[in-house]
Amino acid sequence: INEYGSSEFEIESSNDEKSFIKIGSVAIVFNQGQLMNFEFVDYHPNQGENYYRLKQTDINGIIHYSNVIVALFSNSQLQISINPNPFTQTIDLTFNTHIVLNDCQFKLYNFFGAELLNVSISNINHSLDLEKIEAGIYTYNITNSKSFSKSGKLVKL
Repeated sequence: INEYGSSEFEIESSNDEKSFIKIGSVAIVFNQGQLMNFEFVDYHPNQGENYYRLKQTDINGIIHYSNVIVALFSNSQLQISINPNPFTQTIDLTFNTHIVLNDCQFKLYNFFGAELLNVSISNINHSLDLEKIEAGIYTYNITNSKSFSKSGKLVKL
């Protein structure tokens, strides 16, 4: 967003990506031609998904909004267990919450970084048959569309 003609950015938050409320503001510093970085910390996020956007009102009353971003906050630590590890044929993924399962992907990579498997996960308990891959050390990455990411190693005997 271009800051010319405005005095501040308003930071807005929402739980449902529809009803936004102002939670703070940042004053604009005019430095023509220079990229400026601003920072704002939400010290009281809601449990679960929090949506954020910037609101800028021009001197002439025109309102501009930034793209919406999402952050996941949890009072309890999100946990994913993968068992057994090392494994021989199958692994079981167990999540302690449904909140990350929106567009969740499990990807498995070999030693050279080549993707061997890309599976959508939609249940708290999910079993993967990995019988066809060779014995060795692999890395995995679990991600979703809400910026959640977890990586680790798996060993097949």
